[in-house]
Amino acid sequence: MEKIKSIVLIVLLIGAVFSGTANAVADRLIFPVLADNHSIAQNSADPRDYGWFVNNGFGNRYVGNPVGGHLNPPREYHPAEDWNRTDGRDNNGNESVYSIGDGVIARIERNHSFYGGTILVRYELTQEMDFTPYFLPNTTPVEQYRRDRHIIAQFMHIAVDGNLQEGQWVNLGQRLGVILNTYNNIVFQHLHFEIMVDPNGNSFATTARNGIGYYENQQLITKDGYIDPTRFILGYNTSQSTTNLVGKYPDSSLNQLILNYYTANGGESVFGHPFDNNSGTAFVHRWPEQGTEYVIIQDFAGGIYGTDKQCAIVYNPNVNSAFLLKEGFFIS
Repeated sequence: MEKIKSIVLIVLLIGAVFSGTANAVADRLIFPVLADNHSIAQNSADPRDYGWFVNNGFGNRYVGNPVGGHLNPPREYHPAEDWNRTDGRDNNGNESVYSIGDGVIARIERNHSFYGGTILVRYELTQEMDFTPYFLPNTTPVEQYRRDRHIIAQFMHIAVDGNLQEGQWVNLGQRLGVILNTYNNIVFQHLHFEIMVDPNGNSFATTARNGIGYYENQQLITKDGYIDPTRFILGYNTSQSTTNLVGKYPDSSLNQLILNYYTANGGESVFGHPFDNNSGTAFVHRWPEQGTEYVIIQDFAGGIYGTDKQCAIVYNPNVNSAFLLKEGFFIS
């Protein structure tokens, strides 16, 4: 029996080393290239401040582009970001490209005759999100892409690392490959990076949802579920830094009933995020501070309640129950 246990343990350890983390929920995101003079652990830094820039941005129109500009009608609108080094595009080659979070590889294409190598990685977020702020302005998303907790990111024009394969778990900051150091007369060295909403985590994996990488207009980009990569990474990390405070006291202990009420009734999409409503803290706290009659409260902003988008979840220790306090102190 002990021998069997040892064999099972070895198999599990090998699987863990090969597959990366089995918990592929992305509780934070980083950028796909590394900011100069930063380690992977520090890579919440915006690379645009440290050696990189976006040459062809999300939704930009590239008139006469060699990829889709010759088509009829021309496809000139870009659903991605093209990342380049500030010290010259010829220095992009062999720069490492990293997974933006904990996820699973959906597709690898290593030697496309035009795009080079491509890898798509699916990421499950900590909770359902409203993606509306991240679509292109003055466009309308289809309903299936408005709210979900899954995204899929594509990293294109890279040499994909040989040890990676489809279905494999990858960790935040794990190297996926390097930017190709050779390019044809059409595609110069750069990382083409895009993020799409991935309803229920089961979208078909393709090199681009329209097969080209450019669109006829911005509305079609939104219709296919593309969101602004940089704005989403920055926005998601901001929401995570505050959302992780839900139910927490300043000493990091937890009010489980406030957290349960928040989770069971819609989470961030309904309540927003914890904030300091002139109480001195965004944490769970006693209100009022003095006296024998009090409740435990946490304030929220950015949700759906009230004209000022503010509300609170209140825990009454006398009845051991949590409830919602809306704007104007109306209780539901």
